[in-house]
Amino acid sequence: MSEDYIELANGLSKVTSDKFWNPSARFIIVVQNLKQYSLQDVADLLHTYNIFQKVSLISRYSDEYAIYKYNLTKPGDCLKTGHLKFWSLCSDYCSGKMIPPINKGSIRGCRYKFIAQNLWPFTNFDSSLKGTEQYIISLFQKEYGVKIDLLEFTKVNKFGKAVGNSTLIMIEEVENNRVEGVVGGYVIDSLYDAFIIPYAIQANLFSVTTRPVRGYEPKEFEDLKDYTPALYTEWQRRIAFNNSHNCGTRIECLRMVKNSPRKSFYTLISRLHLWIYQWLLTDSHCSLGIYALKEPYMTVYRSIYVRRGSVLMNPINNFLLRIASGGIIRKHASDISYREKVKCKSHSSLSYHAPLKLSNFKYIFIILISGYIFDDYQELANGLNKVTSDKFWNPSAGFIIVIQKMEENSLNDVTGLLHTYNIFQNVSLISRDGDDYLISKFNFSKPGSCLKSGHLMFWTRCSEYCSSKMLPPLNVGSITGCRYKFLAQNLWPFTNFDSNIRGTEQYIMALFQKHYKVRIDIQEFTKVNKYGIPVEDQKQIMLKKVKNNEVEGVVGGYAINDAYSGFLIPYTIQASLYSVTTRPARAFEPKHPTDLKDYRAFLYTEWQRKHEFDEYTECGTRLNCLLLVKNCHNKTIFTVVSGVHFLVHQWRLTDNHCQLVMYRLKEPYVSIYRAVYFRRGSALLDPFNDFILRLITTGIVKKHSFDIYHRSQLKCKPIHQPIHVALPLRNFSKAFLILLGGYCLSLFTFICEVYMGSQNNS
Repeated sequence: MSEDYIELANGLSKVTSDKFWNPSARFIIVVQNLKQYSLQDVADLLHTYNIFQKVSLISRYSDEYAIYKYNLTKPGDCLKTGHLKFWSLCSDYCSGKMIPPINKGSIRGCRYKFIAQNLWPFTNFDSSLKGTEQYIISLFQKEYGVKIDLLEFTKVNKFGKAVGNSTLIMIEEVENNRVEGVVGGYVIDSLYDAFIIPYAIQANLFSVTTRPVRGYEPKEFEDLKDYTPALYTEWQRRIAFNNSHNCGTRIECLRMVKNSPRKSFYTLISRLHLWIYQWLLTDSHCSLGIYALKEPYMTVYRSIYVRRGSVLMNPINNFLLRIASGGIIRKHASDISYREKVKCKSHSSLSYHAPLKLSNFKYIFIILISGYIFDDYQELANGLNKVTSDKFWNPSAGFIIVIQKMEENSLNDVTGLLHTYNIFQNVSLISRDGDDYLISKFNFSKPGSCLKSGHLMFWTRCSEYCSSKMLPPLNVGSITGCRYKFLAQNLWPFTNFDSNIRGTEQYIMALFQKHYKVRIDIQEFTKVNKYGIPVEDQKQIMLKKVKNNEVEGVVGGYAINDAYSGFLIPYTIQASLYSVTTRPARAFEPKHPTDLKDYRAFLYTEWQRKHEFDEYTECGTRLNCLLLVKNCHNKTIFTVVSGVHFLVHQWRLTDNHCQLVMYRLKEPYVSIYRAVYFRRGSALLDPFNDFILRLITTGIVKKHSFDIYHRSQLKCKPIHQPIHVALPLRNFSKAFLILLGGYCLSLFTFICEVYMGSQNNS
């Protein structure tokens, strides 16, 4: 109930800015004492927050209430304009005098404006050849009969140089309703995949997935003739450029830039490099550049951003789902790649190199990813804290730590500091000892250290290392025979702590134990308050235990993704997922399972798949559900989100007809995964990732899941419909007499026709 426009504006702002808001939701707005001329102000307010459809405005009209809706019946309104018009009185609506709704409308024949950057092979504004995203837009226009103007976006500063945050500026254009949407942009996901893109664009992706230190960049094309590109990471696929120089590690690149103050180096991050090589899809050997990003980024998608509440959202989603399964876009992309390979002229020849002698590696240095030089422990602690708390940090990265004038007994302090930040492997500590340097490493050679303990030990001197007197590293170690503790909730069919039947996640952990010869204790986690009721934030509590190093990890948890997929789970657990993807209004809930016999469950959303519960009723819209709760003061009503409902139905995988329950969530959440969380720096992380990748291809887990589902179907007892007995024949006596009379009449007519025919012949 809104009494003024400020309150209404604040409410609409909170709803539309909520990331869980469903853009296709309905709005029922009740305003007191609304004057006729104020409809224009309310319409402008709704337009400000991109609310154009499914709006009902209710205001007092004399002794009754009037209902107002959008008028979109005029051609060209395109479901994005229109004004609020009087529709009906509540008394007429409730008495069945239904007036047809005003807001019909259509997007056919409408015109929309999109912007995109000139980025081949996705878009192309320099010739008539369409990129893949332009091709998708053209197919969408043809399918829905709309006109989309895809314009090139170029944002430069006062010196004519392109700005670096052009993607964010384009998204701001969408948020401010200047354009309908943005075509293009990178969405990074954690599913393993490889993708074909120009290697110049890959440099842009690299700047997204890491934080490189930019070198000096040339200003004009002529400046390139005296300079060479420097590639300084193993994440970058190396291409044989002309006059290229690979400085190796990042620290070597920084030293090269530092030692050459008068020389301008440029990297693949250079805008000028993108400008020159933006049309290349192949390398010097005419091979397509295929990149596989490492952890934690393994898939990069191109995306389309539209305004919140845009009428193009559902049509674009449906169109992309249908066109992705047809293979049309894949064929168009393969045609572009094939055309590039045909046009390519290989200009590099293979050169054969003889193997070098060991003496050539006299001055080789340990090549690791990270390098640090510190003067005291406080600076070291601050640096390790920033690195390990950075979400882009690679937990399997190596560390080179250089400390000046470190005493021998200080190794224990550094060891404790590294243990604090879960850094146990790939560490080289260099300290000064007279005119030489000492190298210390972790000692994991003792049994039972399990790659998670141990102390820094003297390994070798730099002079002995460089003179090829190589000592074997101390950190050999293994996880074999080690014991780890995990937490999980009792959630069938993933986990089961009530019997000896393993859930799917327990089965995976059992196979992992057998393969790597480790011991994993999965303990049930139940957190209750002082009244014995389970707390709602159990997952957050478990993750805090992982962060505080109390346990090695957590088995289970939901990771929501935007890739289209279906999943098979108990319908009671689906209610928990529903509470994750939306924010339902909880009704009153019973406290014990015995309270269920006198109460009814109700579902009030289209996102929920309907089931035939015992004594089940559906109140329809959310407003009706709230009114039902309001009018039942002395009655306890519970929803599927109720915890006691979980307790009753947590073991069911089938419905009343013994059919497995399959769910498909709608946009924006259409795929949900189960996850396993580890401590940062855990020694189990890399082995578990390798094990999962190999395990998925075998189908063992899928077979175990099918066995669980089949067992549930065999144990299920369907609720049969009442059997109807056939009626006796005496109930059909009247029908029999009618049929008998008709038969006699037909026989009499036939005899008469035969008799008359014989008389005529005679």
